[in-house]
Order: sequence, then C-alpha cells, then structure tokens
Amino acid sequence: MQSKQQLDNVKEIVAQVYKDSNSYSNVIIAAGYVGFFALWSSLKEDLPMWAILSSGALILTSLLIFISFEVYKMCSSSLGLRRVANGLSRPNQNTLAEIQRIQTQMSINNARVWIFTVIPTVITGVGAGLILLICFLMELYASFQ
Repeated sequence: MQSKQQLDNVKEIVAQVYKDSNSYSNVIIAAGYVGFFALWSSLKEDLPMWAILSSGALILTSLLIFISFEVYKMCSSSLGLRRVANGLSRPNQNTLAEIQRIQTQMSINNARVWIFTVIPTVITGVGAGLILLICFLMELYASFQ
C-alpha cells in the first residue's frame, strides 16, 4: 500500500507531466491553426463549396473546443490563485505545502478535462486538413488527365 507521501509525489509528477504536455500541445495546435488558415485562405477560391463549408465547420469546431478549454483553464487558475492569495493573507507553517497542494490539484483537475478536449480538437482539426488534402489530390489527379 502506498503512503500519503508517495501518493503526493505521484500527483506532483502527474501535474508536471500534464503542464509539459499541455504547453507542447498548445504550440502544435496553434501552429496547425495558423497553417490551416493560411492554406485555406489562399485556396478558398479554388475549393468546391462543400470543401469550404465542411473544412470551415470542422476547424471552427476544433477552435471552439480548444478555446473553451483555455477559458475553463483560465477560470480554474483564477479560482486557484484566489485560494492561494487567501492562504497568503493568513500564513502559517503549512502555507507553502498548501500552495503546492492547490497547484497540484489544479493541474490534475485540468488534466482530467484536457484529455476530453484535446482529442476532439485534434480530430476535427485533422479532419479539416484532410479535406484540403483530398481536394488538392483530386485537382492534382485531374491535371494529369
């Protein structure tokens, strides 16, 4: 059976892994949005209407999910920081440990929500990109005919 200290250490490791993964994912997802919109805007006049509408709907869905999670995370962080500020207003010998506990718990809670948002964000974003790729390949094939 694991001791409370071991469990706390595991929670801190999970929280740190989440923070690192989330930061990396945000950079990749943001770069994907920039790339998609740059390509989409330059090809929009040459795309069939179904491709414009379906890829647009998918990428907007992806963006809404991504932004919703970021807003959730912002609100969660604000509430956590308020709890930290309350703890700092009446410090005692456990204040530092309590702040660490609050930060770890916030990260763990965000990680639980993150997994349910990152998957649909990526799937809908990749779906939008695949539509552009299919249109490109269809046009490429037609040019050889």
